[in-house]
Amino acid sequence: MSSTSRRAMHGLMLIAGSAFGSGGADAQAIRCPVTAGDSARAWAPPLDRIVTLQSSGASLRTALDLVAARAGVRLSYSSELIPLDREACVPNGSMPLGAALAALLHGVNVTPTVSGGTQIVLAPVRSEAATVLGTATLDRVVVTGSASGGSQRRLPYALDVVQGRDLRGAASPSLASALNGSIPGLWIWNDAPTALLTRFGSTRGASSFGGSAPKVFVDGIELANPLLLTRISADAIERIEVIRGPQGAALYGADAISGVVNVQLRHDGASNGSSDVMVRSSAGAAQSDYASSGAFLQEHTVALRAGSAERSLGAVVALTSIGAVVPGGSTVQVSADVSARRVASRTIASGTARLWVARADSPVNPILAGVGTSVPGAPALQSDSSQAVTQYTVGGTLTHAPDAAWTNTLTAGVDGYRLAGLAVDAVPVPSVLDSALRSTAGGADKGTLRATSVRRFALGETSSGSVTVLADAALLRDATATTAWPTSGSGPPSYSRNVQPQDATRWLSTTGLSLQAAFDMRDRVFLTAGIRGERNDGFSVASRLELLPAIGASVVHQTGDVTWKARAAYGAGVRPARNPMREAAWRGVGVGAVSSSVLPERQVGVEAGFDVFWKRNSSLQVTRFDQRASSLIQQVPLGYDDGYDADMPRDSLSGRGPSRQPRYAYALENVGAITNRGWEFALRHSVGTFNVVGTLSLVRSIVDRVAAGYAGDLREGDRMLAVPARTTGLVLTWAPSRWQMQLGASQAADWVNYDRVALAATRL
Repeated sequence: MSSTSRRAMHGLMLIAGSAFGSGGADAQAIRCPVTAGDSARAWAPPLDRIVTLQSSGASLRTALDLVAARAGVRLSYSSELIPLDREACVPNGSMPLGAALAALLHGVNVTPTVSGGTQIVLAPVRSEAATVLGTATLDRVVVTGSASGGSQRRLPYALDVVQGRDLRGAASPSLASALNGSIPGLWIWNDAPTALLTRFGSTRGASSFGGSAPKVFVDGIELANPLLLTRISADAIERIEVIRGPQGAALYGADAISGVVNVQLRHDGASNGSSDVMVRSSAGAAQSDYASSGAFLQEHTVALRAGSAERSLGAVVALTSIGAVVPGGSTVQVSADVSARRVASRTIASGTARLWVARADSPVNPILAGVGTSVPGAPALQSDSSQAVTQYTVGGTLTHAPDAAWTNTLTAGVDGYRLAGLAVDAVPVPSVLDSALRSTAGGADKGTLRATSVRRFALGETSSGSVTVLADAALLRDATATTAWPTSGSGPPSYSRNVQPQDATRWLSTTGLSLQAAFDMRDRVFLTAGIRGERNDGFSVASRLELLPAIGASVVHQTGDVTWKARAAYGAGVRPARNPMREAAWRGVGVGAVSSSVLPERQVGVEAGFDVFWKRNSSLQVTRFDQRASSLIQQVPLGYDDGYDADMPRDSLSGRGPSRQPRYAYALENVGAITNRGWEFALRHSVGTFNVVGTLSLVRSIVDRVAAGYAGDLREGDRMLAVPARTTGLVLTWAPSRWQMQLGASQAADWVNYDRVALAATRL
């Protein structure tokens, strides 16, 4: 035996970990068999090194990476061939490294092969690509469902995962195309190509006006404005995990009122352990009723992956451009995503850097362009305007597990953006001048620091538990300016040729502490309870502190090839009255007008569900939710009497007339309470290289109570605006060797909203 092999004789303790961190100590692990032949086989060096495995709750990716780090070898594999998010099947005792890898990869059609020195390639058994196991499994390890990460089997609420490999059909898919139809209960409106903000129509009903968005993370780093995640480079994504409803707020804090979206970037190395380069280009035409000819569309992507599972580096650069879908309207977007990862014997370090730059020529809305006349005293209507957005994210995560009992994780990062001329048509009463005269500029930067410590312990021979302590702090600098004309008190707008932007720069800080306890008995009964205390400057002056509880339970039972799971959970979430998302979505209308009387939005509720799994290929998920959202903040148009005489002479500044200026201004008011109730269904089935996903969501979002003094147009019993009562989706994927074909369809039906064309044409 070589000296290298003898140094490895001390054995190997495999410690669970993930992007957010996980850990295990004497907890029940998923055991898998080691055949006598594998254990006694004369493995070639370095597969003959003796290792001892002990783990619980780790993903297969983490198990493989840590085995390689402690054994002093380099593993090379393709993430397309191995279900890396599956919970690791861990063998007991000491054995050769080759036997340990064979056990860890039980059921996966790859085998460890020595490629010289300490290089080991996990190669497909057949010459063609091995079939990836079906994704419909309770054994998937997710990082969003709990502070420590863990198996989806234990979660008491619905969490859905969209794999990055399922998005590879487009070089730069929109967030709407990635999630609509795949995630029940969530709907994102597909805006025009010149729109640079994501508009969430519904996440289990209404949780806000103009900003009903979940809290969004990229590799654990919170985005300063979730509405700016409009397009994503599919080749940079490992998976997208989505929690719907307020159950995640006890861990993730304010702004998680309607859910959490966590985009996990790829950190795998090259398939051959050296380097992989991928170049993809596509071109086509987009048709529009407002353009005389088709608009040219092109997408180009260059992706580089280097290194092995132990030490990896990846970079993806994508360019997307869309021609004039409306006269004078076009868009160019460039994104760059860089990720790196280093695995040591007890530490995993990862880093992320992103940059997204978008430029759009946004002319006057062609639907509104011919409606009405200009306002007296206003500058001439501009035929076009330019919008620009730059968004960046940089940060990293360090996970350290000194032993099998503890896992400590530190995540630090900064996310920010800059806006110029951003125009959005979301105010209740539009003006024909909105796209030319109302725009938002400025930006925000948000730094976050999150520390997590997890202690796992055994409770007898058949039960285990864990306690998680999570502390985080964030500092936000928000500088927003708008060219919207200011109002003077409660009177009419003061119009002039020299309109000056209104600047509003704020510093908002957030600190939070979360405690979570989890218990499982015989790997069948799972209980989770947690509470978070948060101090947030975005809350009202009356109370800067909020307490957010969550509790849930699930029961899992298996009979033959069928596994079923019953679950129920309760949670509460809040959204501050002041945050960058509101300012960008509302174009600065009401900036600086948030008073102490405007309460933070709040949503509490329960969900219950039943999941059925057949083998690893099929699943049916049914969820019933009942939530109540209160103190939702709306831009309310308030009318006034400006004493304007319709028979007044022609205006001397504009040369137009007689014409009446709009007799309204905006105020921010709490609506009252909204009830969100409904059902969610998801069916997934995999057969070989063919996969089908079908979803259905039924939502009833109703005004339950109107706040005292509310001056808006909603009344008790009214339906909430822009919330589809029914959304459906169907995604068919066929992925044979070296090919991928996908057909998707989604539909939103039965909703009500303002008739903006009629309102714009109305002479108030």
